[in-house]
Amino acid sequence: MATPEETIEDYIALWGTSDPAARRAHATASLTDDVVLLYPTFDASGLGDVLAKAEGFQQSSPGAKIVRRSGVQHHKGCVRVAWKMVRADGTVAGEGESIGELAPDGRMKRVYGFRDPLPPSTP
Repeated sequence: MATPEETIEDYIALWGTSDPAARRAHATASLTDDVVLLYPTFDASGLGDVLAKAEGFQQSSPGAKIVRRSGVQHHKGCVRVAWKMVRADGTVAGEGESIGELAPDGRMKRVYGFRDPLPPSTP
């Protein structure tokens, strides 16, 4: 069983590789077959859909990567990590956090993505 840190490393790596075989290896190491991803800009249901979204990300933003900007926090079957999207030229396109629910085997079965910064509080 993978550690939460290993699961997150594989999850983040799947978004940054243009090699389909490596992308699939990272996806199967970090996500269950029936995974659900819920982000502000996309949803994905199942491993095949995730792989298609990751390929689309690479096609629309060649050379872009998702890079961790925090350690991995985990407790009670959940993981959280902060990330940033870095374009091929090194500029940061956005930042956010992902929160994942772990399956018994240590892979994520549901992932929620949030963009930073949080909105300001209202009185």
